[in-house]
Amino acid sequence: MACIWDDSRRVQAAIRKARAFAEEKKVPMTIERLAAFLGVGRIELLDEMERRLDGDGEERKKVQALLRKTCAEAVASVVEFGLLKGNTPTMTMFYLKSNAGYSEKAEEEKLPDVYFYGEERLE
Repeated sequence: MACIWDDSRRVQAAIRKARAFAEEKKVPMTIERLAAFLGVGRIELLDEMERRLDGDGEERKKVQALLRKTCAEAVASVVEFGLLKGNTPTMTMFYLKSNAGYSEKAEEEKLPDVYFYGEERLE
């Protein structure tokens, strides 16, 4: 069987199944669910979505565009679900950190320590 990343029809079918599953269960569609219907792991899906496509065919580019659009939709669905009354933000925040590169605080630039030699002789 051909690689899933070379077959946009199989990818579209998996996307439809992931959406239908989410609608049936009344939960947001997730990247994990999409990966499960594609028959791959979450990391493999995210890697394929971000991979450089130098010299790859049009079908592969079409698949990557589908993955990017659908993964963005999945992140939006999780955020919107987290905004509903009665849901706690913990799960949504964890999901965003794991799948969307979100962090709560900007990383502060760590400056090197400064030492003054001879300081003990100063009065």
